[in-house]
Amino acid sequence: MDSPSWIGRAAWRVALGAALLAVVWGAYKTRRQLIRSWFSHGQGGAPPPALGLPSPMPVPAGLAETQRVRVVLMDGVGARTSRGMANYDKVCASGLDLSVDVGFPTVSLPIQHVLWTGLTQQQTGVMYSNARIKTPRGDTIPARVPHSRAVSEAYQRIAMSVGFRRVDPTDAKRVDPHWSLSSSWRRWLSAERSGEFERVAIQAVGGDARLVFVHILRTDSIAHKVGTESFQYAEAAAWADRLLGKLIEEDNSAHPHLAARWFVLSDHGHRSVGGHGGAEASIRTIRACVSGSEHMSGDIHLVDLSRAIADSLGITLSPRSAGRPVFAAMARPEPGKTLPRPGPLRWLLALLLIIFGMAIAFVSARAWWYWPLWLPLAYLSLIAIEATPTLSTLIVYNSFSKQVYWAIVPGLMVLAICSALILRMDRAWRVLATQLVPAAGFTLAALVLCGGEHHLVNRGGPAALMPVWSGHASVFLAVFYVAAFVVALALVIGATFRPSSAGSAPANDASD
Repeated sequence: MDSPSWIGRAAWRVALGAALLAVVWGAYKTRRQLIRSWFSHGQGGAPPPALGLPSPMPVPAGLAETQRVRVVLMDGVGARTSRGMANYDKVCASGLDLSVDVGFPTVSLPIQHVLWTGLTQQQTGVMYSNARIKTPRGDTIPARVPHSRAVSEAYQRIAMSVGFRRVDPTDAKRVDPHWSLSSSWRRWLSAERSGEFERVAIQAVGGDARLVFVHILRTDSIAHKVGTESFQYAEAAAWADRLLGKLIEEDNSAHPHLAARWFVLSDHGHRSVGGHGGAEASIRTIRACVSGSEHMSGDIHLVDLSRAIADSLGITLSPRSAGRPVFAAMARPEPGKTLPRPGPLRWLLALLLIIFGMAIAFVSARAWWYWPLWLPLAYLSLIAIEATPTLSTLIVYNSFSKQVYWAIVPGLMVLAICSALILRMDRAWRVLATQLVPAAGFTLAALVLCGGEHHLVNRGGPAALMPVWSGHASVFLAVFYVAAFVVALALVIGATFRPSSAGSAPANDASD
């Protein structure tokens, strides 16, 4: 090959590598924008989920109104853990033992917002962020009950966001002098700081307020810190169960002739190593128990449980609520019905993107090793080393995502080898067509399925939150831009090697 031809080819490959680096930067910025979109309250506006009623039988009635309601929420306690808690079991044995689908995403404040409004996260737009809602809705259950009271171990902003008339401690940032519990989650592990929280919670449930909510946080904190298989988590769950027993005992003692109706539940479960946010069944399905009814068990949705609390207080939920009378809901479970799903048009577009990417690779490939073998290998090694990407796994959040990079090293090695072989024997564009275009097709498909196309041009848009696909969109973007970086390096490095004068290079390598 003569010198001018080699120089022209080298310049072209360097320029192509530089253009790929610009694509790398754009994909990186798009991923950051996508992740940021998850953490803010949106406008909502989704239609109510179509939860059906049993037929042809008459619709069963809901719970009867009662004078006093007590709600205890053990944050981060999964259904499996709750079945080993004695006082939790007693409440379940005294009435309804329910399996509750809390919806998606599985984050504390948005889930509790559903509990107290009867509206799904997609309806209100309160979907992922735990930031305080400074102006709570006026139609929440606590806002419509005079003297409603909440006692929160920490994160008082959750109860403040749903309209409780009184939240203890009254200021989430400046703790009262008599309140010994630290407001920092890093110090929840100190058992000696739990005394004041217990005292105020016991005093509240024994009082005359018609609605009292007790929010236990340490179980969730410890699950995040050391996972649900640790002895620290078992101790926290046992402590929460003992506190529940004390609360019920105090209520029975203070009101021997007017028993309260107890709702005991969680807001989400955890992965065994700690973490939540996705739509995994073990995280999304919690156990809720309601005292004072015929002992029955069944499956319902969180909006149905919200309806049960409202019925107990004689309150009518928003007309937009899909919450059904609890016995009707038990008669027609409809699992997963409140989860958001991509529409048919999105599925069609995603499928076309994948087919287009694979078709380009098929037409451009000249041998089996032209195929993007690195892509399935990278995905399988990611799952084996880390986890299936969902909003419950940390790999979908980290901006730099070094865990992803290390997990897909086997695929990247195959990509580097195949790219070098193709560049040695063929034109540079075939590397892009066979190695990167299919990856781009899968990445764009995941973005379309989660509603993240708004963030491709860094212009924002609604939160791109969808079960399965939000996590995959984040990870696929990371995989794509690191793969593009590897190909860019291959182009630049390969351009520095001048073919031998013996003319060993194939004829079709004369130009790109």
